[in-house]
Amino acid sequence: MPEIHASKVYATAIDQVTALIKARVPIIWVVTYEENRFIEDLATSDKVKNRKTWYWSATSGIINNDERKIAANCSGQMENTQLAMKALDKIHDIKRQGNEGGLVFVMRDFHIGLQDQIARKLRDIYETLADNRKTIIIVTPFLAYVGGSGIHPLLEKQVVVVDFNLPVQAQIEKRVKHILDTAKNDIEASGQKLTVKLEYTDEEHQLIAGALRGLTFNEIENAVATSLAHLKLLDPEVLIQEKKQIIRKNQLLEFIDTEVGQDEVGGLDLVKEYLVRYQRAFSKEAKDFGIEPLRGIILTGIPGVGKSLLCKTIGHLWKVPLLRLDIGKVMGKLVGQSEEQMRAALNTASSCAPCLLWCDEIEKSLSGSKSSNSSDGGTFARVFGTLLTAMQEGLEGVTVVATSNDISSLPPELIRRFNEVFFVDLPSQEERWEIFGIHLAKRKRNIKNFETAKKQILEASEGYTGAEIEKAIKDAIATAFYAGEKDINACHLLAALQDTKPICKVYSEKILEMQKWAQDHARYASSFSKKKMQNIKDKTTIKDLELDKLSGDLDKIKTPGEKVSDAVAEGNDRFKGLAD
Repeated sequence: MPEIHASKVYATAIDQVTALIKARVPIIWVVTYEENRFIEDLATSDKVKNRKTWYWSATSGIINNDERKIAANCSGQMENTQLAMKALDKIHDIKRQGNEGGLVFVMRDFHIGLQDQIARKLRDIYETLADNRKTIIIVTPFLAYVGGSGIHPLLEKQVVVVDFNLPVQAQIEKRVKHILDTAKNDIEASGQKLTVKLEYTDEEHQLIAGALRGLTFNEIENAVATSLAHLKLLDPEVLIQEKKQIIRKNQLLEFIDTEVGQDEVGGLDLVKEYLVRYQRAFSKEAKDFGIEPLRGIILTGIPGVGKSLLCKTIGHLWKVPLLRLDIGKVMGKLVGQSEEQMRAALNTASSCAPCLLWCDEIEKSLSGSKSSNSSDGGTFARVFGTLLTAMQEGLEGVTVVATSNDISSLPPELIRRFNEVFFVDLPSQEERWEIFGIHLAKRKRNIKNFETAKKQILEASEGYTGAEIEKAIKDAIATAFYAGEKDINACHLLAALQDTKPICKVYSEKILEMQKWAQDHARYASSFSKKKMQNIKDKTTIKDLELDKLSGDLDKIKTPGEKVSDAVAEGNDRFKGLAD
């Protein structure tokens, strides 16, 4: 039976939770970092207004709906219910009043006391909860129990899990407007002079909300307050920086600065043109026109040719956040933790949409998925499957950008999920000269000063990658400085190039294999590489045709007797092989 996804059946997570309550489902587990927003949305839902709600935590015990904001050190509405076992005993004993449609118990951070005995207790009272219209809602930031990650093994068949995701664009816009209106009313009521900008157009509100996607309501309020206090207005660029600080707390995702423009990457004209084509793919106009944003692209090729640098330019070009996913850090020690962490990382990326999710050197992380069952009990294969499923179904508003030095080690089912695979080859003469100019300009030198030695420099750098050219320039500058020279010259640069051992010589056979693979399996990132490989392919084809023609001509000039002799000789060779 196909899996039914809640997002396609219910409008919101609250709708799903209220439907489960009405269906008398005894235990619901809500995964969210926004406990207060969930409680508030649940309390204001018309679908559960005739049900009395109680709240539990390990510090306050069980309290009723009106007293849920009591200080944490209170004894609780029901005394001695701070311990999980005592709380479950009390929940079992509570009787419904005549006019109550049912009872709901929201257990906040219940996982901290979820030991084996507590799991057994939940199983014991499971049927009683259902028969008496009682529902326990466990609210935690993640799925866990004492001693493990995920659902406790004893409760796997009793618990329904619901993800209460981070707020969407419309909810953020509404929240920001509420914050601004409240601030304006407070300032007017106090009689103070208005010194901050609190009114914005609808378009500005959309940009502000877009910059705040991926944050909780508490984080949004802090980011808005910081921007107002610092700049006296809400600036999307500043809000994105605030988001950067918050996402940094996540060990799996890293917010990457995207200040690198395409003009800082030499060559690669074809892939640059392709990326410009999808520059506005996330816009409303593109969606209305029927444009579908890219699911993902792979940049594969020789190490040091600028694949990672190009990834950074995409975020700058598309003006969206760039999040780097460290798949190695996804792997956890506890059973189920790795899969949960991968889902959490993908959910965070989706919440930040539109954005780019960058997987650098992806082959080092995912190449071992096939042997996972024999080495780690299949954990890596399940993590890999989580990523595949997310890409297949489409991470709405998220484009996955992956780099790879050896794509042959990647599973074909992963490669199929990407829209395009671009091969980044060694730079041509024109591209190398452009790269020299970029790196010299970064170090306040002018490429025009080296024009007289251009031919020698290009010959000396034949087959060099961008990284090797940058290294040679650094070495040349260091040599000139320690020699007491006023500046570097062509001799310093040529000497540095001579001392460098390029990868094209160290791994020549491997590079030839990669170039041969790219002819039929990838798009070229550079028109120079495409033209070069096409010329090689054409020459090879012409050579093969000439050999075939020569073979045919030789056949024609043979006499019938010679042909019979050839056939006899061939038959003797075969017979001899069989006899051996």
